[in-house]
Amino acid sequence: NDAFLAGLKRRALAEVIRFPGIPIASLAKRLTPALTPRCATEVVDAMIDAGELHARETRREPGSDGPPLHLLSDEERASVVRDAAMAAPTRHCFAPIDPARWPK
Repeated sequence: NDAFLAGLKRRALAEVIRFPGIPIASLAKRLTPALTPRCATEVVDAMIDAGELHARETRREPGSDGPPLHLLSDEERASVVRDAAMAAPTRHCFAPIDPARWPK
C-alpha cells in the first residue's frame, strides 16, 4: 500500500537525518519492526536508486581496529593488510542536500 511505503520512506529519511552516515545494514535494522530485514534493505536500496537517499562506500583501514601497525611483526602486518583488503566495503546513507529530493 502506498501510504505504508511513504511512511517507511519518511521514517528512513528521519533516521538518516538523525544519524548521518548510518550504515545501510543499521538503517535497514531500524525499519525491521515493520518489515523483514531483506525487505527493509530492498526499500533502502530503492530509495538510493530513486535519489531519495545517497550512499557512499568505505573500506576499513588496515589496523583501524587493533594495535598500531608499526608495533606488529612483518607477518602480522601483512595479515592485517590482507584482511582489510578482503573485507567487503560498507555502504553508508546520507540525506540529499536538497529537501526537494526527500520523499514526501
